[in-house]
Amino acid sequence: MRKYLFIVIISLVLLTVKKFAYATMPVVDYAAIAKLMQQVNEMKRQYTMLENQYRTAENQLQSLTGQRGWGSFGNSDTHITNQFGYAPDTYSQAMNGQGGSADYQQNRNAYIANHHVITEQEYESGTTINLAEDYHNRTQTTAITAASATTAFNSIQDKLKEVRQLAAQIDASKNDDLKSAIDLQTRVDVQLAYIQIQAVQLQATLNREMAEAHASEQVNDAMRAEYNTISNNS
Repeated sequence: MRKYLFIVIISLVLLTVKKFAYATMPVVDYAAIAKLMQQVNEMKRQYTMLENQYRTAENQLQSLTGQRGWGSFGNSDTHITNQFGYAPDTYSQAMNGQGGSADYQQNRNAYIANHHVITEQEYESGTTINLAEDYHNRTQTTAITAASATTAFNSIQDKLKEVRQLAAQIDASKNDDLKSAIDLQTRVDVQLAYIQIQAVQLQATLNREMAEAHASEQVNDAMRAEYNTISNNS
């Protein structure tokens, strides 16, 4: 009897332990895990897309900012002075033979050396002070015009070379972004502005020479009028 009772007790204990073991085992939800993996993959895809968008925006920013070196390309102070700023700072300096680049002064001196020009004092010794002053103004103005035109003419080939250099940069590898292309266009515009300013300067010089010619005629008319007045009163 005790033997059967012992067997029953042992059987109950084993059944209880087995039920407890099943109750404490974790439950695996494979559907939830699969859904979580889908969410992780979607987050990775979105992250990759945002990273690509950021890199694209960064490249666009770099293509629109920064320096490309076009401002200083063939644009040094010495170069600009020799090519475009060769004339004296003021017309008064030019009339007195002062100022201007070395090429300008050389061309001015060459013109005077190749043309018979006397001083205002020498001219006055054979005529009147008014005519002597008029002669001085005309000779100096002509020398300024000749020096300016000669200097500008001699620099034409250099200007063409600069334009060719700028044109050659259009297909350069460093101009494959928008900022560089805009800067190159701006540099070309600056070059054109220099040439336009030089053209205005030459035109102003020619206008001054024409004005001096008209002034000379006025001096001659005044001198004739004074002579006729003296003759009539004699």
